Amino acid sequence: RVCERCVVAHERGVLAERADPSGKPTYLKAEPGASVVLQLPAKTFAAAPLPRRGAPVLSRFAVTAEIKLDRAPPRDSVAALVRLANAPPEPTRAAGAPLPATLYVDADGALLGAPDAARPADAQRLLFKRWCVLTLVVDADAGSLDAYVHGQLALSQTGLDPACLLLGRDLALFCGDKLAHARGAGCRRVIVLTRLLDAREVADLALDCARDNPEIATNCVRIQALVRARAVRRRQKAADELAALPPNAPTGGTDARADDDDDEEEEDDDED
Repeated sequence: RVCERCVVAHERGVLAERADPSGKPTYLKAEPGASVVLQLPAKTFAAAPLPRRGAPVLSRFAVTAEIKLDRAPPRDSVAALVRLANAPPEPTRAAGAPLPATLYVDADGALLGAPDAARPADAQRLLFKRWCVLTLVVDADAGSLDAYVHGQLALSQTGLDPACLLLGRDLALFCGDKLAHARGAGCRRVIVLTRLLDAREVADLALDCARDNPEIATNCVRIQALVRARAVRRRQKAADELAALPPNAPTGGTDARADDDDDEEEEDDDED
């Protein structure tokens, strides 16, 4: 018997293989020292209020991106992750000076709002050399920003400058401040929603992104196959022990031992 979720996952895997026979996700690659700047389509700002002057911007939105960081920044240093604002908030900023990033990541994968910000103790963190689903829920009018990794809250900030949270036509990834901080990364999928998301919607969106990523889907299928193989092995082990017993030997002790083995292996499965 095969569950419905397994059938759906298999169908998605087949479609993903047809789209990309290599089995690896197609993504934008940023070499060390480079960044990725995505230009948002005009329809993204259809419902946005028109400013008195300048290009339209979003003030209440959510951004989800699948990213993979190739290397961690040096210890006691940070790397720029996302930059929302494309104009200097301070009128006194020198021309040509690098713009600050909105979000940074340190050597441990912790998300920070500033290079010198305190490291959060208990928070979801990014994993290097692995695809991660990063979601930003931004309310510039309230000066708040919430960052999620795989649907789990990693950073929450309030009292920020609204000018630094406005999203214009360009979304910059892996850049901000000194571009040399960029350590090489990839971006596969970016979703921009013109509304705020709650925690449950963020978790559902992260799960949908993970399901559509060929590398993540392949790993899930391997885990499912491993779990099924262990169940088959347990049943085969019990059958072999029963077949090895003499014809007139009692089977109560063997069944109990087999049950104990099953319980122990089930505990191992739960830990895995």
